Amino acid sequence: MKQLLTGCVAALFCLSLGVGVARPASQAAVKDGAKKAGEATAEGAKKAGEATKEGAKKTGEAAKKAGDATVDGAKKAGEATADTTEKAGTSVKNVFTGEVSATCADGTKHSGKTKAEACAKHGGVKP
Repeated sequence: MKQLLTGCVAALFCLSLGVGVARPASQAAVKDGAKKAGEATAEGAKKAGEATKEGAKKTGEAAKKAGDATVDGAKKAGEATADTTEKAGTSVKNVFTGEVSATCADGTKHSGKTKAEACAKHGGVKP
């Protein structure tokens, strides 16, 4: 009976050691898994941040090009408006003064009672 009791105590002792050893090993495995998951998450977040940065950069470049195109369009529209306004102003002035404007052969603009008179000293009226 003494041997049976000693054998049972020894068996319980061995079992308790086995559970105690297995527990730290499984905790280490869980800790390693959590560490690897954290590293993967950090790497994924870094790549997402880089992609966002690159996308923002491309968006900024596109916005700059659109802005440049808008400036060019507005500049051309302003020049066309100025030319039209100048022509309209000249036409109104000519109604009151009786003068006409003409573009001469040398590329200059002059006014006179007739187009021929306005460009007489400038190579004649531009055809």
